[in-house]
Amino acid sequence: MIILITLLLCFGSIFLGHKLLGKWFNHISIYSLNWTMFIVLYEFRLMNYSIITVHTWMVILFAFVGFILGVLTISFAKQSLGQSTELFKTERKIDFVIFQDNCKLLKRITYITAIIGLIGTIYYWMILINKFGNIAAVLAHGNIVYTMRTKGEIVGGIPYLDSLSFVAIASSAIFTAYKNKLTLIPILPFLGVVLQGIALVGRGGILLALFLFIIMFFLTRHLLNLDKRFRKKDKTNTIIAVVVLLLITITALVGIKVSRGTIENFKASSSSLKKYENSMFISPSIYLYASSDIVVLSKYFEKEMEHPRFGENTFAPIYGILARIKVVEPPDWFQRGYNVPMWSNTATYLREIHADFGYIGLALFPYLLGLVTTFFWFKLYQNLSIIYLLPLSYLMVIISYSTIMMITRLAIWAISLVILIAIFHFFEKAKNKKLFSKSEL
Repeated sequence: MIILITLLLCFGSIFLGHKLLGKWFNHISIYSLNWTMFIVLYEFRLMNYSIITVHTWMVILFAFVGFILGVLTISFAKQSLGQSTELFKTERKIDFVIFQDNCKLLKRITYITAIIGLIGTIYYWMILINKFGNIAAVLAHGNIVYTMRTKGEIVGGIPYLDSLSFVAIASSAIFTAYKNKLTLIPILPFLGVVLQGIALVGRGGILLALFLFIIMFFLTRHLLNLDKRFRKKDKTNTIIAVVVLLLITITALVGIKVSRGTIENFKASSSSLKKYENSMFISPSIYLYASSDIVVLSKYFEKEMEHPRFGENTFAPIYGILARIKVVEPPDWFQRGYNVPMWSNTATYLREIHADFGYIGLALFPYLLGLVTTFFWFKLYQNLSIIYLLPLSYLMVIISYSTIMMITRLAIWAISLVILIAIFHFFEKAKNKKLFSKSEL
């Protein structure tokens, strides 16, 4: 019954999103598909999970309804003010400075930020090599590296420099959308992110890079399709680009799984799932990652053991900066885990919202997330300003990550956004003031 209700809500909301926003790829479809996948996978019961409480199901449902109401608020407000909500039926001219001279400026931004980010990653690798002796030893002791990192026993590195790799990911996604085909431009920033993920023995940055690239790519394509000069009817190159990036990401995630030495022999696994214990791409641990978060959320509500400071999860980077200057105690960078009955520690963004702001946060945050994301959606496609593309994309990353955690916990999310806004704002201002000519790009 839950699967049927979930699928009906999913398909209904996807059609609603297309009706309201004009495109199939939008924040409603992302939210709906993400949560549907996690719920359906849980309902397959391939592991003997703890039962999700009615209270948790109601929280999930009300958060979804709140998110949809946020979208509807902006749509109805525009209609009541007599403003058109038809965004993609009128042809308009796209004239962004980053697209001038065959995107030369965009390529420079990508290469410079990717190289700087890669330098930060290489420096961290040098720290690991000094501890373990060589690269092979680091890879062989991935589980030890992971444990040391979670306990804060690996110190050093250049703080926040890796954020520039995500600036490069975003700019390379815009470039790829402009070309409408996969080029070598995104390879360097993805290399930096993957090497960083292997060094940290963590998947968070790699998934963030994938979500950011795909979202930025499709939003930019929506934008370029308004101008007949950039319109492409053939979708083949787009499909190839997405598939290649998915394969790179999956391969990197599997490599990290192997390096970490993940346990596959869970007693709670069903007999059908145990058959895949030795599989690289389908295994009990992968099923656990893709279905346990809502169970952990339920266990979190049952225990009520977490009492962080106000906004400590949502604004963790700010607490981190304040901790560096000894103003506050550092936040907990790793979430508390629960046995469900397997140990898992991610519990969707709803856990962080409730822990930070209580039930008022659960009532307001999904609504505001839908409202603000929709606001920037209309701003981008009505005003045609590249600046609106950035907050819209990063808000949609929060939505993409909502079934896992509050992605704003990671400093790379906030820092890369601020850097991107600063860079693009500078060049747009420079264009308006005519500080350079097209030939100088």
